[in-house]
Amino acid sequence: GDRTRAQQQRPIPRPDEANLYEIPQGLYPSYRPLPLPARIFLGVASIWIVALREKRIVSKFFVTSSTKIMIGSILRGLIFYLLSNFSLQEIFRGPSRVTTNDLIKNYSLPSKLSQYQILTLPTTKTTTKREDNNNSQMEDVSSLGVHWLQYNRRPTTSKDSHRYAALHFNHGFGASSLSWLPVLTKMADRFKVAKSTAHDATGFGFTDRPESNNIELYKPISSSKIGLEILKKKNNNIEESSSDNILLVGHSMGALATLQMALQLPKETPVTVVLVAPALGVMQRRKEVKKSIANKKPSFSIQKYIIDLPLQYILRRIVGIRGFWKRGLSAVWGNPKLVTDTDALRFQWPSIGLGWERGLLMFTRAMTSSSRNDGMDDDS
Repeated sequence: GDRTRAQQQRPIPRPDEANLYEIPQGLYPSYRPLPLPARIFLGVASIWIVALREKRIVSKFFVTSSTKIMIGSILRGLIFYLLSNFSLQEIFRGPSRVTTNDLIKNYSLPSKLSQYQILTLPTTKTTTKREDNNNSQMEDVSSLGVHWLQYNRRPTTSKDSHRYAALHFNHGFGASSLSWLPVLTKMADRFKVAKSTAHDATGFGFTDRPESNNIELYKPISSSKIGLEILKKKNNNIEESSSDNILLVGHSMGALATLQMALQLPKETPVTVVLVAPALGVMQRRKEVKKSIANKKPSFSIQKYIIDLPLQYILRRIVGIRGFWKRGLSAVWGNPKLVTDTDALRFQWPSIGLGWERGLLMFTRAMTSSSRNDGMDDDS
């Protein structure tokens, strides 16, 4: 079957980006058109059904019907055809949605730099270490499966020492760790970084997407804790090597998590922070949204069936259009002519993750909800 074949196939690197794999055979990021015979059958069936509904025989239909009746019938037939086509396409030719564990077991993760592990994250608010070394105790913890990229640089000569112990990237809204692939290894080599990492924030990429009762895990403060846990792993344990330089980079809304990471590092740790097009203005807008929705929280059933499910389906249909990602990136890129198929693939990969649409909505909801654990986003 498909899984047996998938287990036998090896990941195929992109020719122009060796650290990025092609989406495995048997997985489909876009909707596929129905076979031509099926579309012809649906078209004929639509005409017959509409004609019979008008209580006319097909042979008479085009001869005796008035123009007004004919146009109305054609429109009804077209609607029936489109609905039938969408339904069959959704059932038989829809885009693939797989869990991260399924990718690991039967296919491959998107990059040879990919890592996936269950991390334990503290969930209670703490005093930032740069303000007070006696930070509050963190008793509550939450386990989360996290996907990140990791590149370990090896010195080329005995004199080639590392300038930075670690470099960590935080991506922006709608992106993932794969967005940093073109620069992750290059920056590590140029700035002589021992270990370079970039993780998928909760709600994006292939990091787990918790249920709605764990909305705190979708916030930037949680993403910052994920980044810190990754920095602590193996040779870059910041608790033991607090004198080593750390370089943090954040893009767009990832700037919030980047700043929160910097504040939570030990006070004596030298930290360099680089923010690319930071979306820090979102904090003030969040405060305004919090006040406007404070007394307008929908019930769970209304939220799930009236709001979430339709929005998720709309997102699924939009991103499932062939060529969507390249056209979308071209619309916002500085020079649309520079957008390549590989650029589009880095954004397309995460969309095959199960719950991709729900994760996006959960992140959006988390960013417009108030909490005492928002760290920098507090009104104080």
